Order: sequence, then C-alpha cells, then structure tokens
Amino acid sequence: MKRFRRIASTFALALLVAAPRAHAAHGDCAQPVSNGDGPAASDCLRILQVAVGSASCSPSCSCAPTGRASAAASDALVCLKKAVGQSVTLDCACAVMRVHYPTNGDETISFRAQLTGSPQGPLLPCTKSSPELWICNAGAVSGNWSAEPFLDNLDAKGTMWKLRVPGVLDLFPFFTSNEGRVEVLTNVSSAKLGNTRDVAVYLPPSYDENTIKRYPVLFLQDGQNLFDPVTAFGGVEWMADETMDFLSTQSGIEEAVLVAPYSGPGRTDEYTPTFDPDLGGGGKGDLYLDFLLDELQPVVETTYRIDEQAAPWIGGSSLGGLIALYGAWTRDSDFAGAMGMSPALYWNGAYLNTLVQNDEFDGGALRFYLDVGTGEGDTAVNLADDLDDILVAKGFVANQDLRYVVAEGQLHNESFWAQRLPIALGFLLRDPDRLQP
Repeated sequence: MKRFRRIASTFALALLVAAPRAHAAHGDCAQPVSNGDGPAASDCLRILQVAVGSASCSPSCSCAPTGRASAAASDALVCLKKAVGQSVTLDCACAVMRVHYPTNGDETISFRAQLTGSPQGPLLPCTKSSPELWICNAGAVSGNWSAEPFLDNLDAKGTMWKLRVPGVLDLFPFFTSNEGRVEVLTNVSSAKLGNTRDVAVYLPPSYDENTIKRYPVLFLQDGQNLFDPVTAFGGVEWMADETMDFLSTQSGIEEAVLVAPYSGPGRTDEYTPTFDPDLGGGGKGDLYLDFLLDELQPVVETTYRIDEQAAPWIGGSSLGGLIALYGAWTRDSDFAGAMGMSPALYWNGAYLNTLVQNDEFDGGALRFYLDVGTGEGDTAVNLADDLDDILVAKGFVANQDLRYVVAEGQLHNESFWAQRLPIALGFLLRDPDRLQP
C-alpha cells in the first residue's frame, strides 16, 4: 500500500509538470482550479492534509489531525504550490505520531511528550482514525522532543521515540508483552547445499500483541547454540531470546525475527568463503549464503510477518562470524550489516582482511559489529585489530556504523559470546527514531 501511494503521488506531480493550466485565485489556497488539466489546489490540499495531519493550509498551520496517511508531505507541498497562483509558505512545525496498534472496544491511545531537559508533559489524547491507527498530534513545537504512546494507562515498552519537528513519525508499539517465543522449523531442505537442517526462529515480544507489525530478519549461525542448553555445544546457550526480550522491552532497538539455522557436519565448508589449502577444506560459503537468501528467506517470509522491504542482517561467531562479515561485505545489496563475534579471520591466510582492504568498495550503508577476546590469543586480536583499522580507513565511523569491542580476558566460547550479545544486538539493531539508554 505504501508503494502504491508513493506512485500515485509521483504520478500527480508528473501531471503538474506536464500540463499547463490556469491558476487559482490569489488569497485562497483551498480554491479549486477552474480550468486546465492539472490537479486543483483543493486536490493538493487533501494530499497535504493526509500527509502531515493538518486540516488547514494557512501559513500558520493549525495542525489539526485528520487521522489518515498518504503521500509524502514534501510531494504535497510541491503539488500545492504548483496548483496555487501565489507564493504559499507552509512551514508547519507540527510533530505528529501515527500509532499503528490494533485496539479493541473501549481501548484508547494517548501520548506524553517531553522537551529535552524539561519535565514530562501531561497525557494528551490521540485521535482514532481506525481500530488500527491513532493520530497523536504534539502541535507546533520546536527543539528536541521525545514522546511515548499509552494504551489506556500502560506506557509503551522500550525507550521513548524522538519526534520529528516538523514531521510525521509512524510507530508500531506494544504495551503488555514481555517475552517472545521460539519455534523450530524442522527438516528445512536446501537444493543448493544438498542437505536438510532444523531452523530455530525467535519471534519478539510484540509479535503476538501488535499483529499489524512486520519485522526485519537477523540470520544467526549455529542456531542450535542460541536458545536451548539441550542442543547447545557443551550445554551452554547464548540466551539470545532472553537478550532480545530485554532489549525489546527496556531499550531502543528495532525488534527483529531471529532466524537461526542449525549447523551440521558441513559447517566448516558452509561457513568459509574459500578453500584453505593448509586446512584442506572449506569454500562453500557462497552456496550457503545462496541458501539463506534464495531458499530460507522465502520460507520465513511466507510463514511469518516479515518486512520484505527491509534488508536482513547476518551474524555469527567464529567461522559463523567469518561468513557473516564476508556475506555482508560481498552482498551489500542483500544485507544491512553484520555481527562478527570472534570471527575466524585466520582463514586462508587472512583472506577476508585482504579482500576488504583491496576492494574499491567502501562499505556503503553497511553497519558492522566486530569483537574479540584477549584470551583468544595474539593472532586473533591482531587480525581483529587489523580489520577494524581497514574499515576505519574506508570511512567507517566508530559507534556510528562500526562497533569494535576488545573484551579483556575473554575466551573463544559460547559463554563469553552470550555475555557480549546484548552489546552486539543493541548496536546492530538500534532504532534511530528512539532514545538510546
């Protein structure tokens, strides 16, 4: 639906540019055009109203909410200016939240806003547009404001949202759930790899509560180690579900569906990009990435509510960290970024470090989390240091699109990866529209 609306808006603008027509009379920005083939000012006004939640096109901008969503505000403004025979300035400083949440019966949505450095304001009512959409209008404000919606008297889980001043922010909150759940897809087959495996899937706390929300995917390797001590190596799980539950309810992350294929006898081959002559194996990494993107992702998208417009993330540890970093770097149009925990950068003479350093590609919009424990040995630490330096030299900025952690005394095992997982996921999945703790 969003794509259709954007296309419709663009088409209207194309008509504006192509079709000569008469102008509306001066002084009334809502007056229709009396002749000509282009859209009337009143048509553009309706686009403006649904785009920014305003019921007025006067320069003062009253910001009364309409409770509808449509074209981008910038398109509406261009449309309105072209349709009106006067210089129209609509610098509306309104901050509007569109809260997408399925309410029932007498449930109501309200919100509370706060200017940075000031006390929280009172609860303000939101306008019900439909059972699944509420418009919360903070009015004409200036400065750095944050806000949170309430379901009756329950505030939304996680940190507050940063209002766009001026602008419209769409959010999909949840209020009552504290825990997600894990399902296991059994015997998922791969024609590319010629094998089958189980795949663990973590659904975040909001999944069963906010049933109109869709989620990005985070592929995590060695899925048997993430959620269950019975299947985990050495009986030590990563507690990935508990970590995501905490971050989702107490932090400012973008919730994600974790998709975690189990590894098997072919792990070394599948998690390595090249054949290593010294170790005598490896090199099926690209086939494994094909399996994730071409075979597993379609299954996940048809089974769960996945945001198909959002690029997935990929992560892992050791060889799983190696294939994650390699996958994101070489397929940046497919992945949003990667988490490499204690990645096996030694593979095939530090192949990945050399690849990244010699590549003309600068990383684009990728986001990387990289770590290593000093207890893993000098080689592991030096290679991780080198990769961090290479990425910084290519333009990655620490704590913006790159987080590098050197964990003092920590070893190469599940227990320490579990300890660092909140840092990794908190960075990788952080929501730019929310306050960060």
